[in-house]
Amino acid sequence: MTATLMLRNSTFSGQLAGQSLQDLRGQFRAQRGGQVSGNSGFGGGNFNIASTTVEGVQPGAAALGPLSGAAVSSGRGFTAQDIRTDVAMLSKSYADTNKLAVGDTVTVKGTAMKIVGLLDVTTSGTSLSDVYIPLGVAQNLAVLSGEVTNVYVKATSSSSVDSAAAAIRKALPSATVDTQPDLASGISGSLSSASSLVKNLGTWLSVGVLVAAFVLAILFTISGVTRPTRDFGTLKAIGWSNGRIVGQVGT
Repeated sequence: MTATLMLRNSTFSGQLAGQSLQDLRGQFRAQRGGQVSGNSGFGGGNFNIASTTVEGVQPGAAALGPLSGAAVSSGRGFTAQDIRTDVAMLSKSYADTNKLAVGDTVTVKGTAMKIVGLLDVTTSGTSLSDVYIPLGVAQNLAVLSGEVTNVYVKATSSSSVDSAAAAIRKALPSATVDTQPDLASGISGSLSSASSLVKNLGTWLSVGVLVAAFVLAILFTISGVTRPTRDFGTLKAIGWSNGRIVGQVGT
């Protein structure tokens, strides 16, 4: 069994024109109290808000949990000695986007974390957080001592999965318990919905193409009939019958 703590690290950089931090705090308090007066909007400015997903994991428990579907592509993984150390592992995509490498630092809630490894996905469908740090460090930074958001449990055999899930639901009635079959069912349902959407979209596209082709055929026919009106008059003058002219137009 292993546990993790999911966090979100948001940073603000830049400046708000015509607004001080004290003004924004006052507006926020007024809005929460339902007493908004004067100008409650932003006065412009040049600023940026960045949000990073941070997950605290138990060092040495990579075989179970969010890191089980990932491999260390550069550097090293967490060890038992990292339990209270300010170190971090980054997903390779996040590191590439932010031009970070092993040996650099990443800031989480004002604390510089030394990057010791980069992670790459090895299992299809696995989604990695941006930054991983030791669970104890994450709890201290978030002031959530002893608290976790996810618990991963491995059953002794496939036949005991249902009974283990039932026991966990009974012990933790407010928790959401998902088994691998539940996750697979959710993925299958999503794939089925996507397949149905593609099928319906293809049907409507086919109908649209047929309607467009029919309309174009009518327009070309009208154009072919109305433009050579003088030619028809000439053919009638030299003795062509209506049936012969219609056959010529049809051809």
